Amino acid sequence: MKEIHNAQLDEFPPSDDANAIATLQEGLAYEVDDIVKLELTAEQMLQNKAELVFDYVANDAKSFWGDLKTGLVDWELTAGDMLLSAADPTSLEWQLGHWWGDKPYLNHPLD
Repeated sequence: MKEIHNAQLDEFPPSDDANAIATLQEGLAYEVDDIVKLELTAEQMLQNKAELVFDYVANDAKSFWGDLKTGLVDWELTAGDMLLSAADPTSLEWQLGHWWGDKPYLNHPLD
């Protein structure tokens, strides 16, 4: 079999093999280069998408936090108004105006 194999190799000149190998190497280099470029492009696209999602979530969180603070302030003011409306207005005016005089036990009845 070695003789047949050697005979087949002798049919082709060595320059054709060298050209074929060089062409194959060049084609593989182009394919690998294209695959690397494609991978780098995909990686850049993924990074851009991640930045976009991060910016979106950050802006959404800021908006949510602002709305939550505004809502809580509104609820606090409403609760305060409800509590004040339930209280005796005369007692409140006397307490805020310090109409009890200089007697500390009257200014702070719970002490």
